[in-house]
Amino acid sequence: MTRFVELFCGIGGMACAAKALGAEIVLAVDQDRLACETYRHNFGCSPRPRNICNFTSEELKATGADGWLLSPPCQPFTQKGKGLDDQDPRTEPLLHLIDLLPSCHPEFLFLENVPPFRVSRTHGLLLAALERCGFHTVETELCPTELGIPNRRRRFYLLARKRPFDRAEPLLPAVPLPPFPLASFLDPSPDPSLLLEPRDLQRLATTDVIPPDGVAACFGSSYGHALRRCGSYVSVPDHGGTGVRRFSPEEILRLLRFPDGFSFPPQLSTTQRYRLAGNSVNVEVVRHLLGILLPESR
Repeated sequence: MTRFVELFCGIGGMACAAKALGAEIVLAVDQDRLACETYRHNFGCSPRPRNICNFTSEELKATGADGWLLSPPCQPFTQKGKGLDDQDPRTEPLLHLIDLLPSCHPEFLFLENVPPFRVSRTHGLLLAALERCGFHTVETELCPTELGIPNRRRRFYLLARKRPFDRAEPLLPAVPLPPFPLASFLDPSPDPSLLLEPRDLQRLATTDVIPPDGVAACFGSSYGHALRRCGSYVSVPDHGGTGVRRFSPEEILRLLRFPDGFSFPPQLSTTQRYRLAGNSVNVEVVRHLLGILLPESR
């Protein structure tokens, strides 16, 4: 059984993917209190709310982990986040882990981030450290729509391990997967409070609203209180409202392919649930790529 430490764990999307392949999470770390509460609510164990910069190589080695799962903050690599790259304080934990790589000797490393990370200085530092430590790497960008999921969320992924990869092995299924209908991810009886007010509808672009058989745009953490450029809205039969509603946080979790039974703690507000979901990963995409990273899972 492969053992992982899950760093920047959030609500546990990578843990869901790893566990689906029979792997074990021996340590999870995140500084977000609400993310840790959600993780504990679903997995029964609480992540360590600690600054990753304070970890030593001895502590990480003492976990007995075979590999690292990383989903560091994406804001340093986006225009919206000013693109400060390695000069952004939010990148410091990842830079610290890069420094620890030679003394920790993990067998596997898996990282998820936004596509601009691929051309960042931080990416160059990570790749150079992996090469010095004898890792073989595969890099790709993948969108859930390529696995039949009706949600656009293209992300960059780096797979690294000590054993060489079979370069002929495709990163996508040989036969394209038929798309799942969006309607199958929707609540059967959505909350009426999700309906938009007419004044809000007037502020949306026509591309923001999709039919129940459409493809949803990427949901951001500001969905639910910001209107534009943070996700899609779905048209519904008019019951006295606008006929357009928000997706619920639970619908977003389904589009991110979290397993049945995964839920938010009941005390979290709707705004908090949107933020946590928007900061997470697509479980099915991660599971698919971890299946390539881990030879025993094939």
